[in-house]
Amino acid sequence: HRAIVDALGQAAAVLALSRLDMECLEPVTRKLHHFPPFLDAAPFAAPGATNDPPELLAVGMMRADAKLKSYLLLAAALKQIAGRRWRLRIVGDGVARKEIEDAFAPLGDRVVVHGAAGPEALPALYAAADLLVWPAVDEAFGMVLLEAQAAGTPVIAGGFGGVPEIVADGVRSPKKLISTVKNAAGKDVTVTITFNKVTVNEPFAANLFTVPTMASLRQ
Repeated sequence: HRAIVDALGQAAAVLALSRLDMECLEPVTRKLHHFPPFLDAAPFAAPGATNDPPELLAVGMMRADAKLKSYLLLAAALKQIAGRRWRLRIVGDGVARKEIEDAFAPLGDRVVVHGAAGPEALPALYAAADLLVWPAVDEAFGMVLLEAQAAGTPVIAGGFGGVPEIVADGVRSPKKLISTVKNAAGKDVTVTITFNKVTVNEPFAANLFTVPTMASLRQ
């Protein structure tokens, strides 16, 4: 701990990616600056798709740590809606792949494990999905959540760490999210999304959240 504090004291500036990090670092340094996560949105400009049944997407490394916990939580959640219409594509690989595949196995061939994908392949995968789903257990903020939103793909994520700073709950819900939920649950339903004590009913605003980009950061 002392070595970390000494290093912070020698730095000209300390950049924190989230307000949570700010709170942790404020007691040990006065050189702190909030530096929100950002990306270059240009590669994510591919046209989106609407699938029937809706296609869910999960993107994450398959490590035997919090990533595994997220996958297991997602598998448990999807088993609760196994009677609904949906498909899931998983993009990722790693040492915990066998355990993750076993967790999703009861859901049958509606779950496809794509394996690892390079940065050049991800924009098309985001655009082809109706909804990105990721429990985000112990995520600092989750780069895939920013990437999916840059591609115009709605996100449902757990509220861990800095995630609430880049995925806002129930304030503005894009039309694509609503159509996805209705396709999964049945056409003749009133959609209610309840998350982190925020409940929103129809009608929904059609705007997507603004995703911080390299250009906006320069400004």
